[in-house]
Amino acid sequence: MKNLIAMILIASVLTVLPAGHAASQSPCAPVERMLKLLAEKYDERVVLHGMINGDVSMRFTASRNGSWSAIIVKDGIACLRMSGEKLKPGPDPEEAGQPS
Repeated sequence: MKNLIAMILIASVLTVLPAGHAASQSPCAPVERMLKLLAEKYDERVVLHGMINGDVSMRFTASRNGSWSAIIVKDGIACLRMSGEKLKPGPDPEEAGQPS
């Protein structure tokens, strides 16, 4: 849960982007191939997974060195939406004084 705040911020940005954005401008591949590529090339593993509108999922991958990626999956096809570096754990919402 330490990455919760960072992931919420990333998810907020991703939900603002138009739905067709990933397919038209981002690399896409079958989900297993995409996850294998991220694991082999960047040592990233899925750290969070959530559903959007019941038929689309969002997966966040991250590595121990701070690289991260956000992919959208629909009908078995994953499209890379964002990626970056220097991901650091944020405070637990309770420790940060966030309302529950």
